Amino acid sequence: MAPFAESEDGSLEDRLTPEQAAIVDALTSNPRIIAASLLQGINPNAAHALVPDDEADGFMRSMMVAQVSAVTCDGTVPASIHDNRPGFYVNQLTSDDAEAAPDPRLELRTVEASALIMRGSCDFLAPAIADDYRQTLPNATFVAIEGAGHDLPRDQPALYKATLLAFLRDEALPAGDGLEALAHT
Repeated sequence: MAPFAESEDGSLEDRLTPEQAAIVDALTSNPRIIAASLLQGINPNAAHALVPDDEADGFMRSMMVAQVSAVTCDGTVPASIHDNRPGFYVNQLTSDDAEAAPDPRLELRTVEASALIMRGSCDFLAPAIADDYRQTLPNATFVAIEGAGHDLPRDQPALYKATLLAFLRDEALPAGDGLEALAHT
């Protein structure tokens, strides 16, 4: 998808408390992490030699912990961070690839398969992004889940699972509190 203007796409940083922002600033100004990020695009082996996976993943985990409450609805106690290694280098490569890839929307408009697009009502990403997917995929169903942020499976696990399973089984989506479904129009 084409990037949205900074003011339109929603920013995780906009939702951080001053204390969280200070932690993120301190983490992201670490000269070793900056150097590893720059080296990754030039010489991945040098980046790994400077900042090995365990250290880079520790940095990424610290970033996740500092920002966890910003991805949920205000006043919601965020779920605990999983114990999986977050993969600093994998995330960086994925982001780099996404920026270099051509806009897929032309081809996605020809997809005939059904698609489910779920968005939490408190997601930090702007609703226009989910709507762009809904408008692009001809057989898409958009579902808004109340009380969920960016991490739907953690914020509303039962509703997320029920919605996903119903969609995959080609059954009626759950209805009622916390769920708004909209088929492609």
